[in-house]
Formats: sequence, C-alpha cells, structure tokens
Amino acid sequence: MTKKHQRGAVHKDKAKAILVHFPIEMMPFIDEAVKRHDLDRSKFIRIAVREKLTKGMQV
Repeated sequence: MTKKHQRGAVHKDKAKAILVHFPIEMMPFIDEAVKRHDLDRSKFIRIAVREKLTKGMQV
C-alpha cells in the first residue's frame, strides 16, 4: 500500500477552522486560480493570507 501524498495538508489538531464569506462574483476567479495552480481553495487562501502578512497590507 502506498502512502497517500499529503499535498501540504494542514492537520486538524494543528489548525483552527474559520468561515470566510466571499462575494459570489469572486468565486469564478478564485476557482480558476485554484485550478491553474493545482491547489484546493483552503491552500489558496492560506497562501494569500501568508503573502499579505509577509508583505503587509496596502489598502
């Protein structure tokens, strides 16, 4: 039996689940980026948040 590839998954015991609401109009763009980069939505959002935390907010 082969070990399943984790793909950078976050384990539940080391994470906190949060609910995020996005405008419906954003979803096609998010889903296209997720598909293009071979990610899932959660990982895409984690990457985006980490990037903002690293580079700072520019509103």
